[in-house]
Amino acid sequence: LYNLMKDELMAYDVASCDATTLQVLQEPNRLAQTKSYVYCMRGRAPGKEVVLYDYNEVEHKPYVVNWFEGFQGYIEVDADPFFDALFDREGIHEVNCNAHARRKFEPIAKDAKNKGLAKEAMRYYKQLYQIECQSKKENLTVAKRYELRLKESKPLLDEFYQWLQEAKLKVLPQSPLGKAIQYCLNHWQGLIRYCEDGRLEFDNN
Repeated sequence: LYNLMKDELMAYDVASCDATTLQVLQEPNRLAQTKSYVYCMRGRAPGKEVVLYDYNEVEHKPYVVNWFEGFQGYIEVDADPFFDALFDREGIHEVNCNAHARRKFEPIAKDAKNKGLAKEAMRYYKQLYQIECQSKKENLTVAKRYELRLKESKPLLDEFYQWLQEAKLKVLPQSPLGKAIQYCLNHWQGLIRYCEDGRLEFDNN
């Protein structure tokens, strides 16, 4: 059953993958404090949606590459280095999770007493999420969601990118805010790729 479900997932050109740390007790040849991971893979062919879980304890980069052997299309992930080798393959396109980018600004904005750069970044994300909420509330088709993003999200993303470039010059690179800004800039193409196709999600949530 697992293999048949994986076949369905691999046959479609949109998938997502996320990993969660897991501590395993009494595992042979491993300390209990050693991190292992549970992976969640989702495929989204209409009417044939699949969710699969898999456990992996070592060599995560080759594991991910091997699991998606033969896949072509978009894969939605966070920016974990586990996935780097996967996107070195031709025909696989990285879609990064905006929730991961947003949450780097959130604690900084909460601690800020006055208006500042982190709160401004959160304002951009609030507007982008409102657009996504609108598409879900109106139950838009894939085509309509694509059109909405081109009309409203893309100009806002262009403005946000320009703001990030300017904000980068105002902060220390190794400060939490500097790292949050650089994270967005480093993964920008993946963070905005959801605008290419109405089937893609804004985040992994």
